[in-house]
Amino acid sequence: MKPSSAAPGSNAGLSNSDYGKSRPTSVLRSPASIRFVRNRIFYARAALNAKGKVRFGLRHIHVLNRYPNSEDQCHTLQILMYIFPRQIGLHNVFTSPVDNSQTAQSLPDYTLRESEIAQRKTRAQCKTSGAGVHPPRRLRGNVFELVQKMQKLHSRCTYYELLKHYCPLRAKMPRNRDSKTDSKTPGLVQQPPPSSRVPETQLIPRSTATQISSDRSRSFVKTTPIEKIKGIADHLHTDLTIVDHATPYSSVSALCRAVLTNLIPSEFWGQGVDGAHNKKIVMCNVDRFIRLRRFESLTLHAVAQDLKVL
Repeated sequence: MKPSSAAPGSNAGLSNSDYGKSRPTSVLRSPASIRFVRNRIFYARAALNAKGKVRFGLRHIHVLNRYPNSEDQCHTLQILMYIFPRQIGLHNVFTSPVDNSQTAQSLPDYTLRESEIAQRKTRAQCKTSGAGVHPPRRLRGNVFELVQKMQKLHSRCTYYELLKHYCPLRAKMPRNRDSKTDSKTPGLVQQPPPSSRVPETQLIPRSTATQISSDRSRSFVKTTPIEKIKGIADHLHTDLTIVDHATPYSSVSALCRAVLTNLIPSEFWGQGVDGAHNKKIVMCNVDRFIRLRRFESLTLHAVAQDLKVL
């Protein structure tokens, strides 16, 4: 949940190997000064597959998709470098300076950092006579196994099914009295083609059309049955706006929390009551992040403030 592993954005093709040149080698940022870059997540372009359709789930360039084999220790080590860059000695949001000529954001994009990792491996091989990069002791053992478990959970996670469950298509199409609801997609109504539509004047009798003109009168509401009013309203509501296709933020929040629950092993949050408490805090902040307005931001300090660390 670090900002260093934020979602892909517009600077995915930039290299992180040049960060730090001709500038101070290190800075120390407080958690209150580290803000999650929202526009990279909310305003990023949708990833497309080979057929030009939207690809659901993580992007194909995401580190979990590029290194999916949990049995290969090299793949797991590569993911460890993305999750814990400061422990490996890579560019990170805590101690590394940001080159404003490389990015216009407050923090660089860490989606692709293979060139930086390759340089780090080269330096490590020179120092250790070809041994390569070894994770610190605190990242071995249980942490290494948890990352392998996360790789397995990612391969089993059905992102598209979660999307259909938590964010179903709920657009209400125009319909007439004879239309029937599609059995495959609940909430959707089949709409006849424009050429087969009957003019509204032929569907509604003249006496009824007179009542429609006096829609706001109390006598019409009192004397007309509720079923007839609904039938008339079905003929009148024929235009859809972009708001009709919007998904409520509560559904988006539920989808994000469901993905994190299926992707992150429970041991990552901690043990026992403390682990359940930490997971609840993070999930509440995910919901808070989704509900933020356009110019509001969320800092690392706000997320980690109530976490319990052993």
